[in-house]
Amino acid sequence: GRFDRRIFVELPNLKERESILGKYLKTMPNKIDVEKIAKMTSGFSGAFLATLVNEAGINALRNKRDMVEEKDFLDVKDKVFLGKKKELNYNEKQKEIQCSYVSAKVFTAFVLGIKFSKMSLTNSNVEKENSLMLSSSDILSLIEVILSGLVVCDMMYDERFSSSEDDIKTAKDMIKDMIYRYSMGDTFFGSENDEETIFKSVYAEVHKLIAKN
Repeated sequence: GRFDRRIFVELPNLKERESILGKYLKTMPNKIDVEKIAKMTSGFSGAFLATLVNEAGINALRNKRDMVEEKDFLDVKDKVFLGKKKELNYNEKQKEIQCSYVSAKVFTAFVLGIKFSKMSLTNSNVEKENSLMLSSSDILSLIEVILSGLVVCDMMYDERFSSSEDDIKTAKDMIKDMIYRYSMGDTFFGSENDEETIFKSVYAEVHKLIAKN
């Protein structure tokens, strides 16, 4: 008959990812710390984990090894999670700017204790906290990391670049959630003034942190 119920299946937590990875690795010769791989795959569904193990195995064979290693997972993780890798079409000046942009995010994430497994010129996403309860401080710290690239470009080049589009949108969306969903602004019902105030406050904090270092 008709299946008319919607069932929400949550993404696996750390222990569940360990279990799923262990199951798929049983038939594959490996030298893997499953807990370590599970920690770096936050946000992966069971299907993504299955694909990840398969791609890691293929990567090992491609490199003429009969044992899957951690390096194989690192090599294919972004491809599995984000799809086909973006091609780098930056010229030398653009690479320098993008390096500064990403380095600022790495530095701020390190100082604030925000998790990330790897950042590159084409992928500098930080891991979203997998928690049912986040404080305003937790969210603000994550926004600080996201805006770090924008801040450092203002400081070093006195200019902004279109490559920051996704980060700016993400930061604005998170600020809107703080104000309108969680009432973390100056007023319970929120306003555009609250949005501007939080954005400027985060920007100032990041600027101060980077300038000091």
